Amino acid sequence: MEKSKSKLGGDYIPLLTARPKGMSYQEYRERRAYQNAWLKERLKGFICYVSSELVVYDKITGLPRLFNHRTDDIYKAHIRTNPQPFVGSARYGLKPL
Repeated sequence: MEKSKSKLGGDYIPLLTARPKGMSYQEYRERRAYQNAWLKERLKGFICYVSSELVVYDKITGLPRLFNHRTDDIYKAHIRTNPQPFVGSARYGLKPL
């Protein structure tokens, strides 16, 4: 099997869906097992949580908004901490992350 260039510029190996001609069944099973494990890990989701963020208070409205490093003064920024998320079952064992 030859490697091809994707649109993003990286190398990739096409997914095996059927055993190519000339490949032994044992090698095909090993490569499918590796491919399935790789896909399972790749498609696994993850949680990205921001525990604190910089906010500034707007001069006109007085409401907080996110800090913009291009226009806002860092010395007027405040740190706002977000509440910690809860993980676990909705019914049992709620615990902070």
